[in-house]
Amino acid sequence: MSSIAKKKFVEVEQLLIHGNFKEAKANTKIIWYYGHWPKSFSSLYLRIRGKKLTLVMLANSDGLSHGFNLGNGDFMTSPFFIAFLEIIVTKNKVS
Repeated sequence: MSSIAKKKFVEVEQLLIHGNFKEAKANTKIIWYYGHWPKSFSSLYLRIRGKKLTLVMLANSDGLSHGFNLGNGDFMTSPFFIAFLEIIVTKNKVS
């Protein structure tokens, strides 16, 4: 990789905000990820292990993750994750 390419990669990495987390809620193992490029794009990923359920969301705006403090490590601050869990898991009683 050329020094110019390395410099550009470092600049991009410094702008991109992202997090990768694992946790357990009610004895359910959850892996989740978010990405956020301010005023540009964002992403959300949530996998419920053992249930074969995955949510993947991509947006051409920062609206999926901006303002929800996901970097603090709590996916339950995201209204998208909450809606997914309420609709798919709770109402359909996925087991």
